Amino acid sequence: MEIEVLRKIGLTNGESKVYLALLKLGQTTTGPIVRRAGVATSKSYKILARLEEKGLVSHVFKNKVKYFKSASPERILEIFEEQSKDFEEKKKEIEKLIPELLSYTNKLQEEPEAEVYYGLEGLETLFNQQVRELNKGETNYVIGITHIDDYGESVANFFRHLQKERDKKGIISNFLLGENARGSFDYMKKSRF
Repeated sequence: MEIEVLRKIGLTNGESKVYLALLKLGQTTTGPIVRRAGVATSKSYKILARLEEKGLVSHVFKNKVKYFKSASPERILEIFEEQSKDFEEKKKEIEKLIPELLSYTNKLQEEPEAEVYYGLEGLETLFNQQVRELNKGETNYVIGITHIDDYGESVANFFRHLQKERDKKGIISNFLLGENARGSFDYMKKSRF
């Protein structure tokens, strides 16, 4: 559990093990760290150096021997907060860039005749775009639907969620179903649109 949490803030498996070992050992040399963390001696020096760069480990020399000590676990929260700030800054930069990137696609005169999307990610891209671009009262058309069991649970759940989003926005949906699909889409009956 501890290792998983540390990995979420960007520590490697080895870094997580070494940091936790140091927390439990207190100030010590590499030997006990290697034994406690279960990492190779040859890798331990590089791991400790990376942890020092991140501010999670420090060292002192005693009688010409290097001793390492872990920083307070509160440093982990500080790292997370730094990452959150970086994330927010990157998000703002991307948000500023989107209009410019959209202007490139708007300049294109030629419209594609067909677009092909693959997998669940493709479905999400296509249908989420549809919800973003259509306004209340506008209609979307879906052709060639088969029985919901043919799609699998993750796709079926996506379409249930999608219909809720269409309904919230007031988008009218018209479906052309295959004969085997009749009655298999319970959420269609519940929709006002």
